[in-house]
Amino acid sequence: MELQNVSKELRRHVNLDAVACRADGQCFPVLLTDISRDGCQFRSGEAFATGDHITVKHELLGDRVAEVRWACAGRVGMLFLERD
Repeated sequence: MELQNVSKELRRHVNLDAVACRADGQCFPVLLTDISRDGCQFRSGEAFATGDHITVKHELLGDRVAEVRWACAGRVGMLFLERD
């Protein structure tokens, strides 16, 4: 198994309502579509930029601070800054 594929293999497809909050306190509803130990992907009608630091909030998953790694056509890929 190649190291670059490990994260993709451990992703779990989900359909969870969550909230994404910017550093300035603006919060937006998002739909988490996949999650792994290292990060997540969500859909949103809001624009996010690569490098933004976002807190993803979910009642069961808690608050997770993450960095936007990519954003395209309403989808956003995040890397958690602190891993469990």
